[in-house]
This record gives sequence, structure tokens and C-alpha cells, in this order.
Amino acid sequence: MGNSESRAVLSDYLDELGQCDLAVDTEAAPLKEEFWNTIFDTPLSIEEVFEIITPEWVRNLRDERPYNMQFLLRKIVGKIEEVCSTGLVDHQQDEGPGSRELTLGQRTEALQCVRLLTRIAPFLFEDVDAEGTLTLLWHAGGLVVRDCGDSVVVEPAPPPTERSTDGKDEEEMNGDGASEGSSVEDEADLASAPLMYRILRALQWLLFLKDFTVLPPQGASLPLPTHRVESGFVWKGGVGTAEKLPVAQNNEILSARCEVLKCLLTLLSEPLFQPISSYSSDPSRVLLTFCSGDLPYTANLFCSLMSTVVAYDPKGYGLPYGSAFSSGSQEALVDLSSQVLCAVLDFNPSVENAGSQMVKSHRTGTGPEEASNNSEKADSDTDEAAARRRFSSCAFPPTGSDGDASRPRNVYRIMAKGVDKPTELDFIADGLVRIVATVDDAKQTYLPSSRKPVPFFQESLILLWHLITINPAFRKRLCSRHTEDILHPLLDLLVSSRNSQAKIGLLHMCSFILLVLSSDRDFAVALNAPFKGRRLQDVPVFTGTLADLMTLSIYRVV
Repeated sequence: MGNSESRAVLSDYLDELGQCDLAVDTEAAPLKEEFWNTIFDTPLSIEEVFEIITPEWVRNLRDERPYNMQFLLRKIVGKIEEVCSTGLVDHQQDEGPGSRELTLGQRTEALQCVRLLTRIAPFLFEDVDAEGTLTLLWHAGGLVVRDCGDSVVVEPAPPPTERSTDGKDEEEMNGDGASEGSSVEDEADLASAPLMYRILRALQWLLFLKDFTVLPPQGASLPLPTHRVESGFVWKGGVGTAEKLPVAQNNEILSARCEVLKCLLTLLSEPLFQPISSYSSDPSRVLLTFCSGDLPYTANLFCSLMSTVVAYDPKGYGLPYGSAFSSGSQEALVDLSSQVLCAVLDFNPSVENAGSQMVKSHRTGTGPEEASNNSEKADSDTDEAAARRRFSSCAFPPTGSDGDASRPRNVYRIMAKGVDKPTELDFIADGLVRIVATVDDAKQTYLPSSRKPVPFFQESLILLWHLITINPAFRKRLCSRHTEDILHPLLDLLVSSRNSQAKIGLLHMCSFILLVLSSDRDFAVALNAPFKGRRLQDVPVFTGTLADLMTLSIYRVV
């Protein structure tokens, strides 16, 4: 089938999905497996998917056919779970434990599902507090069809204790849910889990799927790791693992990681659809779920993202125009990794906010009222529980019996705070300084454009800001051993952004970082060292110390 024919077929199938009513029409084409095989097996690029699926089509399906939207999303996540199950170790094989190889067709199906989710997800968040959206994405069991005799009614599924186990409800849970071939830790729990939880879980599993995004010696086994680092599945060594960790990867692997990270970043961008005033008081449900530590490969994801960012060498081979050899998929992966890290590290949930009630009821099995009644007891145990718990960059304990199970938490901030090995701290500091310094280095060349600043240096600045405010050990190490390395590029960005209204955010970020660093004694002592580097643009030539450089630079800004 030609590319134009594939696009036409997919467009016709999606139009049919938007026009029929699956709650009423039991003979509709979308209820047949061949319909979905055609959709998932059609290889289309992300640009073609965005062109075929229009905003009007998604909004119409969301508002006029919510049951059809649920059916579509469940088919997508079910297909991803089915593909992911091929990467599991099969202990029944005659030749010993092993996993099945991912076929080209399964790879196409996984990429198609990810691209469909990337296109559809933003429109689900346009009104995050709408009753229909909450029921579709966050209600356990989602929407079900109830036969009222002369008519059928689409309504939220009843609580698990009251839910019927026969008829169309059971078909909804099994037929539209996880595919027959998918392997999960607990099929019953997963079938009744909120749809968004299943989507996040499937995407995170996909980020560490054998032959798709990683090339480990063997597949994974159930239960999937959550709180420990599996070195065979880590993308890059350095944080949480050995720096020289042998990792195999190719362009297909890098491209697949970028596709999944784009989809994940789209979901984590839910706060963009909220008023800024409600970001803390009513936090994103997606971020609450994603950062809770209940999803598989959480520790692996943190170490992989952090190591990918700080291990990146923007200079290539150190030759003029060497950056051309380090761009492409690798640079795109570093860019997306830094954006995901910034999104999750910025999220700081608290027990007091309203959104924490959802996490309390989800993680403890209690209803909202009971969770609210238990909040006072939870508050009284905060200091004691925090004193007993110790987290490292390699692992963090699951929710224990110390009374903190109902408390919203961001395990990515916890892991960032737990990085304390000197080698890892230096590895992170050197990597971030190297990226931020590309802006200054690009100005100091004889050959035009022989060096270029990386496009994600601002994300690296934000990541640096989060780390120095979250991790005191990192701030101490940065101030005692890397003061001159970070001071020069920071002051260069500060001075160069002073006259541009478009760079006001960059000016503020540099100011905040310098403010935090200047409160450290080691940083203040290091400012007494003589300045021997290149002079900054618009700063007069002088002979003095780093403190003089900082004073003159701030004077130019003021």
C-alpha cells in the first residue's frame, strides 16, 4: 500500500470512529479487530499523524462521543502493553529463560500508538476539571454502558464492590482494556485502574523495552523494577551507575526514545492548561501520579535522563565544526531529557494542597473523606518519618508502614537530593557547566560558526537551579570546586540578556542562581582568586579577582 493510500485509509477509518456510536451500534466496524489492526499497522510519520488528525476531530470525539474516545485510548494503551510483553523473560522456553525479539511490525505498532497519543493528549487537557475528562481519565473503570430497556446510558462505572461482572461491563473491562497477550503484575488491578495511570505506566515501560529503546542482554521479568536501578536497562552510565557503563545503542533506539519522551512530555505539560494560581493549590493529576513512585522503572528513568544530559559533549571531537558530529538524534534526546527533568523536578507537592487527596485515596485505598480525616495524623508524623527515611540516587524505598503512605511525594526530587557521591556530583557539575558554557564558547571563535551553542542551554540552567536548591551536597561541591567554571558563563549570559525583553527570563534565572551560590561561604572564598580568563563582552578590561568580575558584570546589568 502506497503512502498516500495509507493516509487515505487511516483518515477514513478515523472518520468512521468519529461518526458511529459504539455505545449503541454493536455491529460498528471499530468493534472488529481488523479495524484496529489497520490503524496500528499503517506506518506514518508524526507529521502525517498531525495532519490527518485535526483538532476539530479530537474535540468532537471527546465531547460528542466520549465512549468512543475511551475505546480508542484503551485500544492504544492495550496495544502498547501487548508489545511491551514481548520484552519479558519467558521462563517456559526449552532453551532456558529468554525473551522474544521485537519484530518490525511490533515496532511500527508501538510508534504508531505513541504518535496517536502525542496528537490526542493536549486536547484532553483543555479543560482538566471538566466532569467528562475526569471520568474518562481518572475514574476507576472509566465509562460503562447501562441498558435501560428502550435506551442505553453511558455513565461512570460503579465502585468495584458494586460493579457487575457480566454483560457489557465485563466486555468493557476485558475487551477494550489490556490485550489478551499482555502480561502485567495484576490483571484485575490494572483493568480497574484509571486510564491515565495505565497510559503513564505503559509509556514508562516502553522507555525500557528490549529491542525498542534499550538493548540489554536479556529481557525484563515481572514484577517490573520500580525502586532499584537495573544497570542493563540504563541509557547511559554516570549517575546511579558506573560512569564507564557499556551501553549499546543505535539511531533507531535513539529515535524511539525521542518519540516516547515527546509523548511523555506532552502528558506532563498538563499544568500549561491550568491557571498559574492553581499550580500549587490544585496540582496536576498527571504529575502527582507520575512522580508518586508507583510506576515501573522510576529509578532507571531518573538515572538515564540525568546521565544522558550531563554526559553529552557538545564539542564533538574538539575540532572546528565538530558539533556537527554530535547533533541529530543524540542532541534531540538530550534536549527532551532535560525538558522532562525540568518538568518533574519543578513539581513539589505538599500535604496541604487539594490535589493530594486524590493520591491519598489512590495509594491507601481509602475514600476522599477518610483520607481527609486521616490527614491530621499524617501531619503529626511528618518530621519523624522524614528523619527515618534515607534515599540515594540508586534506589528509594517503597511506601512503608511509617504513616507516610498517604502523602504526595515527588520521588524525582528525592532522588536528586540523594545524589551524594563526589564522583557523581563532579560528573553532573562538569556536564552542566559544559553545556551552559557553549554560549560563551561560540563567541570566541576565529572561524564563523565553527562552534554553536546548544539549543537547550536554558533548560540546563533551570536544571542547575533545581539541583542547587534541592541538593545541598551538590551546591557545596559546585561552590568549592567549580566556582570559576560556572561563574564566567553565568555572568556572560547575565550581561548579554540585559537589553532584550525576550531574554528577561534568562536574566532572572542567572540572577537567582548567583544569589543562591553567593550565600555559600566556599563560593565567597573562591571569589578571591585572581581572574585569568577571557573578558566578558561589554565589561571593561581590568586586573583583579573573580569578585571584581562579578561586581563589574552586575553593575553593567543594573
